[in-house]
Amino acid sequence: MTVLFPALCKAIADIALAWVIGGVLFLLLAARSSDPFLAAWQRRVQVSFLWAAGIHLFATAGLFIAQVAIATDMALSEIVAAGQTLESFGFDTHYGRITLARLALSLLLLLPTAILIRSWSREQQRLASIVTAWTAALIALIGPLAGHAAGEDDSRWLVPTYQLHVLAVSAWLGALPAWIWLVASVAVTPTETRRVYVAATLRRFSQLAIGFVVVVVASGLVLAFSSASSAGEWLGTTYGQLIITKLALLACSLLVANRIRTRFLPVMETVGAKPAAFLAGAGWAATEFFCGVLIVGCAAALSSVIPARHDQPIWRLPFRFSIEATWPAWPTPVIAAGAFSLALLSLFWGLLVCLRKPQKAKAVAAGAAAVISVAGGLWQISVQAYPDTYRRPSVAYSTISIANGKHLFAQNCAACHGSGGLGDGPAASTLPKPPANLSEPHTVLHTAGDMFWWLSHGIPKSGMPGFADVLDEQARWDVINFLRTFSEGFQARLLSPEIVPDHPWLGAPNFFLEDENGAERELKDFREQSNVLLVFPEKSDAVRVEQLRLEQKRFRKERLWAIIVSPDAKLAADVPNVRHGAQEVRESYDLLSRSTTNRGDPKRLEMGRHSMEFLIDRFGYIRARWLQEEDECGWQNSDELISQVRVLNRESKILPPPAQHVH
Repeated sequence: MTVLFPALCKAIADIALAWVIGGVLFLLLAARSSDPFLAAWQRRVQVSFLWAAGIHLFATAGLFIAQVAIATDMALSEIVAAGQTLESFGFDTHYGRITLARLALSLLLLLPTAILIRSWSREQQRLASIVTAWTAALIALIGPLAGHAAGEDDSRWLVPTYQLHVLAVSAWLGALPAWIWLVASVAVTPTETRRVYVAATLRRFSQLAIGFVVVVVASGLVLAFSSASSAGEWLGTTYGQLIITKLALLACSLLVANRIRTRFLPVMETVGAKPAAFLAGAGWAATEFFCGVLIVGCAAALSSVIPARHDQPIWRLPFRFSIEATWPAWPTPVIAAGAFSLALLSLFWGLLVCLRKPQKAKAVAAGAAAVISVAGGLWQISVQAYPDTYRRPSVAYSTISIANGKHLFAQNCAACHGSGGLGDGPAASTLPKPPANLSEPHTVLHTAGDMFWWLSHGIPKSGMPGFADVLDEQARWDVINFLRTFSEGFQARLLSPEIVPDHPWLGAPNFFLEDENGAERELKDFREQSNVLLVFPEKSDAVRVEQLRLEQKRFRKERLWAIIVSPDAKLAADVPNVRHGAQEVRESYDLLSRSTTNRGDPKRLEMGRHSMEFLIDRFGYIRARWLQEEDECGWQNSDELISQVRVLNRESKILPPPAQHVH
């Protein structure tokens, strides 16, 4: 079962429902006319609501069956024959229950639409119209409860935005068929009375439609930017590409709508307007409706593909834009800033030309200058990119991965990059270009996907081979996790026992631990709850551990947990500890223990510290560090430690918690 059939069913169901919502609204805005011709038009539109309600019912049922087929990997014929599967899916899943509710309301919608056709008095028609509109609107409001946003805890706030978006689109798009029908019909048999009726109806709808369009654009942008947050998600996933297509179609429909409002409506309001003007207006409205149908089609397809944040992006361009990677290189800041400033000046000049005395040649020249300037600025901040540039790591940023990556690096990379990662390995002199010094900050300026591509395919110009045949995917991500930590370790030399307020930047690698009751937890479980003191004691340092054990209650009152990392069961008894995997945790955090006075042995990756302590804030960032071998003033006195913790407790969230994977 492909996504085409369910997407088609959803698009048909949504368009049919919009036809009812927008059409009823349009008829409510139109005054009741004694003209038999106009009365016949109103009746034909009312009959179309019954057809649309029926189409919506069958399309929704088809969508439900298709989703069951996808979920169970069964053919449509098998699903229809196996009624028990439909029943189980319908009543036992959240999506099924929401869809059954929509089907029940869709069946109920047939009643007021049928009554609307049979009602002859103005009051009866108005009441039936209102009931029809509210029932259809309720069906539209229920739909997003089964969408992508409703299924994720951190995105449920988007559900009301999605509901508002659906209602606004339905009111705008669904009214266009009645709009076109009215204008095209009057163009065939025009009279002055009918022209006045059409002009008044369209003017009332146009005023209301402005509000609908504002809501559609605002909510659409919110939904778009919440669904895709990076260039890779926008351009490298099917979901992101559909969003871009949807936004482009929305822009086209807005241009068409503006043309209708500013050019054709005034003509229709003119006494003696010719039928050709009405037909032209109906044609442009049909174009707007067609754009709207394509927008709904894109939205239906979005519901059937993997959301951008969960899909694996594939970057198709040979470059990407990165201020972080290019700005430090002189003279990029001067050239880029100058180019963008020139673009703004060109646009300002062009605007002045258009406002004073429009001159096409000067306006075109100003636009061309702006485009060329922007292109030059973007070129200056562009860097090489690869298909994997925005690839999502499949291995979490954890100490076990970092430690494994360290050993893999020593086995496979040290010959060229050196046993200390400084690019001075024994084979370095045989390569066309010197290997990278991995201690320099340029390492963090590349994406994890860039490094994955290099590890997989090599860098031919530098002589670096690919390791896809030597290391599996997990091993390659382990090496990347190590390289991130190794490079950050040289930046972490500025850490001291005293925090720098309001300046988190270094994410703490995750690991598993046991609390004092023996329950297994993860370091990230303390986020948004407590700060963490991570202690790596010497094997014989029972005095420090006992001090921390006695201070536990006091620490907890200050929102601080002390965690002992030691394989010694006696040393770490009765306190939160890491015994299983303690070696991997120590190796990983040892990489972050370089100082301004001790960069470490250039021939070794590790520092080999005997004891060290890290203070991690409640958002997951390492904020301070005490190296007993080097720092004279540390946290021997718990009062000094607690004073630092209180500073952290007064801070609000500055950055979101570190991602579980490197980027």
